[in-house]
Amino acid sequence: MDLSEVNHVVFTHSHSDHLNTTEICFRLREMASVIQKKDKEVMEIYGNDAVRDCIMEIIAKDPHVDLTRMRFHRIQKFEPFRIGHLKFTPLKAYHKLDEEALIFVIEDGRSTLLYANDTGALPEETLDFIEQQNIKFDVVSMDTCRGILDGDTHMGIRENVELRERLRRMHAVTPDTEYYLNHYSHMCGMIPQEYERLVDQEGFLLTYDGLSVTV
Repeated sequence: MDLSEVNHVVFTHSHSDHLNTTEICFRLREMASVIQKKDKEVMEIYGNDAVRDCIMEIIAKDPHVDLTRMRFHRIQKFEPFRIGHLKFTPLKAYHKLDEEALIFVIEDGRSTLLYANDTGALPEETLDFIEQQNIKFDVVSMDTCRGILDGDTHMGIRENVELRERLRRMHAVTPDTEYYLNHYSHMCGMIPQEYERLVDQEGFLLTYDGLSVTV
C-alpha cells in the first residue's frame, strides 16, 4: 500500500498505540519522505475532542508543520458521517473512560461491519442503538485482548461469546455473519496457537497481520 495515497484517517481514541501524533506531523511537512504530487492532498482526520487536543499539542511544538494540509473533523457517538462511499456510525465504546472512546458501524451500501476493537463489553446504550436502528451485520470484528482472563476495558473470549449471543437475540446478525477476533495480545493467558484452537471451537477466526476479508 502506498501510504501517500491515504488521505482519510479515522481514530477511535487517543491512546498512543492508536494515535501516533508524531507521524501525523511527518505527513504535514516534508520530513521522512516527499509526497510526489504537484498539489499536496489535505489529510482529513476524524476523531473525538481528545484526539484533536493530542494532535494540536504536538503540532504546536513543530514550527515546520503546514496546517493547510490537515482538516480535522470532530465526531461524536451516534452521529453518522461519510467518507467517499463509506458510511461510518460512531458508537460508544467501554474504553479509556476519561474520554468518549468510539467503535464504528461501517457500511458501503451492500455490507455492514461492526468494528468493535479496543473495547470492553459494549455499553447498553450502544446495544440499544443497534437494536433501535435495526442494524444487521455481515461481519463482526471484536476485541479479544484479554483472552481467557477476566475482561475489563478490553474483551476476552467470554465477552466475545456473550456479545455474539446478545446480537443474535437482537436479530442484529444472521446465520451467515462472520466473526473475527482482533487486538489479541500478551495479556490473554495463552500463546497464539493455543488461543486459536480455543476460539475456533466457538466459530471465531483469530486474525493476524495482513489478513484481508472480502464481504
